[in-house]
Amino acid sequence: MKISLPLFALVTICVFNTPMFSNADDQPIEVKFNGIEDKNLLEALHDCSQLERLANRGPTSPLALKRRAEDDIDTLIKTLHEEAYYNAKIELEMDSEATAPNISYIVDLGPQYPLEDFRIVDESTEKSTFPFDSICLEELGVTLGAFAYPKTIFLAEECLVNLAATKGYPQFVILRHEIIADQKKKNISVILHVDSGPMTYFGPTTISGHSSINEEFLKNKIAWEEGDSFNLEDISKTQANLERSGLFSSATISYQPPEPGETSLPMELQLIEAKHRTIAAGVSYTTQRGPGLLMEWEHRNVMGLGRRVNIQGNLWKDTQEVKVSYVLPDFGQLDQNLIWQAALEHEHLDGYEEKSLSLIGLIDRKISCQLKISYGLGFKSMEITGSDNDGSFNLLSVPLQLRWSTANSLLDPTEGHSINCKIAPTLALTSPHFAYFPTTLTGMSYHPLTSDHRVVFAAKATVGSIFGASEKKIPASERFYAGGENSLRGYRYQTVSPLRHDKPKGGQSLMTLSLEGRFRLSEKIGLVGFYDVGNVYESSIPQFNHKQLQSVGVGLRYHTPIGPIRLDVAVPLNPRKGIDSKYQIYMSIGQSF
Repeated sequence: MKISLPLFALVTICVFNTPMFSNADDQPIEVKFNGIEDKNLLEALHDCSQLERLANRGPTSPLALKRRAEDDIDTLIKTLHEEAYYNAKIELEMDSEATAPNISYIVDLGPQYPLEDFRIVDESTEKSTFPFDSICLEELGVTLGAFAYPKTIFLAEECLVNLAATKGYPQFVILRHEIIADQKKKNISVILHVDSGPMTYFGPTTISGHSSINEEFLKNKIAWEEGDSFNLEDISKTQANLERSGLFSSATISYQPPEPGETSLPMELQLIEAKHRTIAAGVSYTTQRGPGLLMEWEHRNVMGLGRRVNIQGNLWKDTQEVKVSYVLPDFGQLDQNLIWQAALEHEHLDGYEEKSLSLIGLIDRKISCQLKISYGLGFKSMEITGSDNDGSFNLLSVPLQLRWSTANSLLDPTEGHSINCKIAPTLALTSPHFAYFPTTLTGMSYHPLTSDHRVVFAAKATVGSIFGASEKKIPASERFYAGGENSLRGYRYQTVSPLRHDKPKGGQSLMTLSLEGRFRLSEKIGLVGFYDVGNVYESSIPQFNHKQLQSVGVGLRYHTPIGPIRLDVAVPLNPRKGIDSKYQIYMSIGQSF
């Protein structure tokens, strides 16, 4: 029998181009990992698998599928190494009779290897003075006996280089590392071969790009002095000091390696000044108070010394305030400011009408990145009408404040905690003389419920007390009130307090709690659900067994570069007849807390 060559070629082409699986074009490849129970590890293997990523592209032949599956094994083994499984083995199984592509990896994990030893070997070209003996493994994030994750080892190397740069050795380098897996003892040893370089010192500092700023002001921001041993943390502190001043759009600190035989590092600060004057305006709205307007002007470089003048105007139908602040930075020491402030205010609320002038001088000091304190002396002259204690008052106060915060943002925090404690012992200078001690403590907490911070639980609690003089002596505007967009939403603004003839008279203690669930739906849009509870009390101690006012609501957030635009609708659950409406609407910039 004779078969023509063209016919044979056609048959061959048809055979080798026929899919190996029925419905192969319709069904994706199914990849299984047998022998693994850990869900996180299983997810990591699926994520790194090239076969998994190309699952919707069916193979054209058994050979192509097998080759693709075998190519994945090295990548999968590396992923297991990252989880400290240094003796893991993987075998491939294929079901050639399946109607759809089916791959199974048989995984033998073996034990996770602990870190047995971590050594640093000095191979400096010159005799090193680096204090190797002072290095503690815990400083590098290393714990002997813990599982030897490669990520931990690499982070330890990075930490070692940074640690050396804080001890005067910016040229410290890791020449090579050895990661030794002992397959008999089932453990890992790490040996780092390093060259510390010479001990170096800060040299002369040159500054450029500061045409309108006094150089003495800038020198106060520099955390090192010429001749100090080099410390990378001093550079970071200086960078933060310059950026925090608000005077620069860019601040770059650089240095060149010293010449052979030299140990002094010349430093260079390259600055680009930002605009020193700003004008800002903001609009708020509530259903009860109507629209509110905030206007602000600021000059941040008065006399070329980084001194700051700020003028604010806050205008509502029921309150008007103009405030002027003058700030002298680095007063007496770095990160300590002297603040002078004057304010004119008029309030016409349900419980009283006040016209006042206040003057205050404060020392505001940054103790650490998280902790700030302020203290000073204040004077306030006021005239009160429409209350249960009308008259003119001249008050001298000693305001003290402590602020601690680890929150990651001022306008839109998603993680961290804050505590704010205020005490302001106050003395009436005019007869009859009396003294009182208002104290408030506020705590806020933010807990992300998802790794991307798109779902956040937030809580705020405030407790306040006034000790000393009786309620009737204390001016009405100095007592506690609640209600409004910042406390007990849904209730009429500043009316939550003991009532006198259905008018709020203020209280001597306060307790409020706010709970919020914040949901980021997209890059721009977010939703909030909230619950507020609390009250204001006649006694100096909050009465927790007293009836508490409650409210619930929902909010919309539109996120912008300057913070979220906030729209809240709140419903009081215990509305007071003749005082509270069925609901309140609030609109402003920033989260409620």
